[in-house]
Amino acid sequence: MMELVDRLTADDQALNAELKRRSSKDQVRWYQGRKGLAEDGIAGAMTVIQMHNDLNAAVPRLQDKGDVLTTNAAAPAPPEG
Repeated sequence: MMELVDRLTADDQALNAELKRRSSKDQVRWYQGRKGLAEDGIAGAMTVIQMHNDLNAAVPRLQDKGDVLTTNAAAPAPPEG
């Protein structure tokens, strides 16, 4: 969440500092409001998907193949050990 706060408030250091003092639930609620999601403070599926998109995370993404949605690739395997 902190990386998202940094990216989305890069031009407003006062807001950045204030958000970092908030609880995780309030940070999620702020993010949801900014993205037009339901502001419930719960990082559910839609919120997590949007976070992954904003962070350009290396996770599978849905692709439109006409009448079928497919994923672009399997998620990378966790490191062994």
